[in-house]
Amino acid sequence: QQQQQQQQKQQQQTAVRAPSPAQHSFVTITFDGGSRNNPGRAGYGYAVFERQHNERLRMGCRPLPYGSTNNEAEYSGLIAGMRYCLEKLGARHIVARGDSQLVVRQLTGQYKVNGERLLPLYREAKLLQERCESFQIEHIYR
Repeated sequence: QQQQQQQQKQQQQTAVRAPSPAQHSFVTITFDGGSRNNPGRAGYGYAVFERQHNERLRMGCRPLPYGSTNNEAEYSGLIAGMRYCLEKLGARHIVARGDSQLVVRQLTGQYKVNGERLLPLYREAKLLQERCESFQIEHIYR
């Protein structure tokens, strides 16, 4: 019985627990997207880190429909990461980092959004941004 109790205790200690929203209100998202032949086969990825200890909380990736552009993939990675942070973690303070100068400059107002295919993605990212208490987006170099 004592051995059984020790095993249960070990299992409880090593069990993966869902992150508590209260613990992770300050997060960093790194996002990226790409398209072969642009437009063509495309996909995105993102990673979410808790800021205080730089602990990775989540990684995600997904293919996009054939004919998607690189910029659509970049926006999709950012949006997927932001959705996860806001809806699953309850994060309210987000720093996003990506290598897409276009996405960063459009979201900071330095560039206009001219492409009609990018406009819905831009609007969605802005709506998600409005749900944050603080949001910062940074360009990282490749």
